[in-house]
Amino acid sequence: MLRRYVLRELLAPLAAWTAFLGFTFLMVAFLKGTDVLLGSAVGWNDLARMLGYLAPQLLVQALPVAFLLAMLLGLGRLAEDGELKAMQALGVPPARLFQPALALGVLLAGVQALLAFTAQPWGMAAASAEANEIIRRNLMHDIKPGVFHEEVKDFTFYAQAGAPDGGWRGVLLFDARDPGTPLLLLAESGQVKPAGATDDLAFELRRGSIHQSKPSTGEYSTLVFERAEILAGLSEARLLQNRFSNAFEEVTPLELRAMGVRAASEGREALPFFTALHWRLGQLLMPLAFALLGAPLAVLRRGGRTWGFVFTLASFAAYYALARSGAQAAVTGKVPPLLGGQLANLVFLAVGVALMWRISRKGAV
Repeated sequence: MLRRYVLRELLAPLAAWTAFLGFTFLMVAFLKGTDVLLGSAVGWNDLARMLGYLAPQLLVQALPVAFLLAMLLGLGRLAEDGELKAMQALGVPPARLFQPALALGVLLAGVQALLAFTAQPWGMAAASAEANEIIRRNLMHDIKPGVFHEEVKDFTFYAQAGAPDGGWRGVLLFDARDPGTPLLLLAESGQVKPAGATDDLAFELRRGSIHQSKPSTGEYSTLVFERAEILAGLSEARLLQNRFSNAFEEVTPLELRAMGVRAASEGREALPFFTALHWRLGQLLMPLAFALLGAPLAVLRRGGRTWGFVFTLASFAAYYALARSGAQAAVTGKVPPLLGGQLANLVFLAVGVALMWRISRKGAV
């Protein structure tokens, strides 16, 4: 009965805070990717797909923080309302309050692990691919007659006017990918379209001429064509605009380990892969680490809800700082990747166990 009562005190704020923090992290992701998501070719269906792809990642980010808030507010209310004193007067040890929190922490860690091995990497890979496609469509849609467009690296495109078929009339294209032999293409008409199965752009020109010069030798040549097609790479545009791409988050922990083993067997640097692996595994255990620290602190808590909010932010900042410091030390070879990835969890575990031991011996009141 007591366990169910405490669990109810945790589940309601956990659901509310997960929804609130998930929406907050979604807004942060949206603001980070405004260059892409507010482009001229983006529709509501594109935004809906991006939301679906990012949902697992947002859930992984929101669950641990929401859980810590739920413990500090839910269990803290028992202390504020005097229920903890009443329980101790009846002989109920405060440590029994920890059991529902720890069980819920284990359950949430399992949810994190399930997402990390399935939906999270799939969603991040799909979000990155969707962002690349949106970047390409934005570039195509942003081309306007009478304006020189240089968004694609080493390409300058100009069209005098639009054509009834959706293409362009009076086209100029300057290709400077090879500085030694730049190309100038003039054509009566043309269009910009996706480059087949690739994510690049294809400039298709009709009835025109190619002008090529070699500054080193002073040679100049002209070639007349009926139809010409030039592929333009968008790698630099994606690198600058795609804020949703993260190679280490687009694969599962098992794939990260396989990449590290392969890199080591080939004589390449493997520490970044193993560090990323244990960083990801450390994130999976974050709810359990927060349960071990948050539950006793909520029972010992003195102060109102403001204290709970402030302590949650401070705890999350401390956890993130420890995790980043451990990962950086692991990448540079100062500590093993396992220790670097689990440093924050180990610190929270040690402090939480010490506080639980103190409460079990001396009580919370």
